[in-house]
Amino acid sequence: NTRYPRLVEQTWGATPACARTHWMCPDVTLSTAWSAYHGRMDIALSADLPGPRDARLPRLAFIPDGRGDPYGKLRISDGKVHDKAFHLGPWWAGAQDKADALGVAVYRETDLKDATGPLASHLIFRKRLDGVWVGDTRVAVEGATHSVPAGAAVFLRQGSAAIGIRVPWTRGQDGAACPVALVDDGNAFGAARLTVSHTRRDAAGSLAHVPAGVAFWLRAGSGIADDRAFAAFRRAFSSAEAEVQATPERIAVHVAGATRRLSITAAAPFTSAAQTQPAPPTATLGLDGENIGRRILARSPVIQTYLAMRRPAPPVAVAPEHATVWEAEHACATVPFEIGTDAEASGGAYLWVPEIGGQSSSGGGRASYRLQVGRSGPYLLEGRVLTPTPEDDSFFLSVRAADGSELLPEILWSPGVFTAWTWRAVKAPGQKASAVIELPQGEVTLILRPREPGSKIDQFRATPAGR
Repeated sequence: NTRYPRLVEQTWGATPACARTHWMCPDVTLSTAWSAYHGRMDIALSADLPGPRDARLPRLAFIPDGRGDPYGKLRISDGKVHDKAFHLGPWWAGAQDKADALGVAVYRETDLKDATGPLASHLIFRKRLDGVWVGDTRVAVEGATHSVPAGAAVFLRQGSAAIGIRVPWTRGQDGAACPVALVDDGNAFGAARLTVSHTRRDAAGSLAHVPAGVAFWLRAGSGIADDRAFAAFRRAFSSAEAEVQATPERIAVHVAGATRRLSITAAAPFTSAAQTQPAPPTATLGLDGENIGRRILARSPVIQTYLAMRRPAPPVAVAPEHATVWEAEHACATVPFEIGTDAEASGGAYLWVPEIGGQSSSGGGRASYRLQVGRSGPYLLEGRVLTPTPEDDSFFLSVRAADGSELLPEILWSPGVFTAWTWRAVKAPGQKASAVIELPQGEVTLILRPREPGSKIDQFRATPAGR
């Protein structure tokens, strides 16, 4: 496809934030993942400027670093058989509208287990550029370090393309705002970096009770014909509104994109997807708003067979006065879920992922249930499970409203070990009390995903809280 600009979108996984957006122009591209997708080797935010195809030119990319390895070149063991250049794996949320991309990273305590050096957030980029600006001032990057004032924009220019970078929010391990700098450390990779220093953990000092974090806002400029057009691009981006509300419990970042407002809102402990504007893409593979992935997959004999065999699950009417029970096997389910039989199960059947020697679940597959809620309010959810060992006693579970918003963000539900069919309340990890789910009147969707093969579920029960 030679049509530019074009918008490419894709989705994966079972949750709405499993998506990526890629804005492609003839001279610049910008891409963002809406959530982290592969832990310590993600490229969640990236951009490419023009240059010869045969040159090994570093691309602009976000690197979360806790090992003094901003360019991802120091290999460590993966705990198996390989040495890889891992970076840290913070909680990440992104949002993109064409030429504007917004990303937020939060470093939770569990994300720092591999940290051996200073904690920093880097945007690396190639040094071979027509120019670099901080605000309206052109700066020489080669062999230098330039402090970037709070709120200032950085601009990278190459040919007719430019990338604008702003850092609307920073927080260090001490709870204070962080220094931001343009750095050329003389590396052999032809790269420079914009670095947010979150400070190093000091064993002699105390840490703030809030996680470190950063927000990056990037804007791509294409077809910039001359210096006057570039100055206009700088003015527009530098003056665009950015608003941040940050507390230990919540972070909200709102920015005025070129064509619409972008926002990311999330709450501690930062274990579930953020609320974003715009909402994440929904296309399997989208091109300029058309879901071409669905059309491509529809030609597959495997998909055609699956669609011919699939039967939609009947809706479950959730009563407002008493408990509602339904069969787990009456789901709209995908592989590897299967229906098993057991005389002790309700109706003689249950839902599970069979155990295969030497294999563990990849988390793929899903079973969904359409619930018609008769009255809005708080509800408790239980499942009748058979989870005989610690190796087969957990699922992933979430509840979603009709508009895609998360009523219960996906949790790891571990009912415990039971060798007979047993009713167990749905609880979030580490919580003693049952999860109370606020359900609106109307249709909602319960989604179950496999975590450990051998975990069996027979029925669900939804009960109005207090009944």
